[in-house]
Amino acid sequence: MPKIQSNHKPQFPKIRALDSWDFLGHWSLVIGFFRNFSPTNYKLQTTNSRRGFTLVEMIVALGMFTTVMLVVVSVLASVAGANEKGRTLRIVIDNLNFAVENMARTLRVGSQYHCGANGATSGNDCDEASIIIFHNFQDNNVITAFRWKLDANSIGMIERSNACTDFTEGDCNPSPGDWKRITAPEIDVKSLRFYVNGAEEDDDAQAQVFLLTRGTAGKGSVQTDFNIQTTVTQRLADS
Repeated sequence: MPKIQSNHKPQFPKIRALDSWDFLGHWSLVIGFFRNFSPTNYKLQTTNSRRGFTLVEMIVALGMFTTVMLVVVSVLASVAGANEKGRTLRIVIDNLNFAVENMARTLRVGSQYHCGANGATSGNDCDEASIIIFHNFQDNNVITAFRWKLDANSIGMIERSNACTDFTEGDCNPSPGDWKRITAPEIDVKSLRFYVNGAEEDDDAQAQVFLLTRGTAGKGSVQTDFNIQTTVTQRLADS
């Protein structure tokens, strides 16, 4: 078979080499695409995202804060008041205990007890007396007395005297300034009674003094009733 010769050559499309500018252009398109579809560009936008509190919200918040503060302050005031009342009452009760202990210790070292009987030259028994007179042999054998009396404000009190001048008198006849109050003004002693048994000097026995007192301690709304009784036995027996 004869060969056919032809001068026609096949034409192929020419491929142009990409230069650097084309490369950067394509990448700029890619970057632009992702930039446009970035999530940051599709955030939910809300209006007034930085708005402040409204007047109603401020009023409600202020009301709640005021209510809480009132409750806290009232509780603190109640606790402070209760503490002050307790402290005041404790001081008054301590004073009452001191007064009763003072009488008991002094009566224990006494002798020749009598309860204000006029003309009594020695000890004698007595019932329900509001005054007791005796020789205090621990204090140079002075004549000591305890008594109940109303003050200028009609508050009952307990007084003591170490300056009795006459053992035979019903009130031991001290000077008015020799009676010393031993209970606080916050203590209203309603009653003070002495009962003496075995006060005779020739019975070779120890006398016994039964002390009974009652009243109210405290002031204002902080008050408590008390009723105290104690028995004191003479330390030295009569000879």
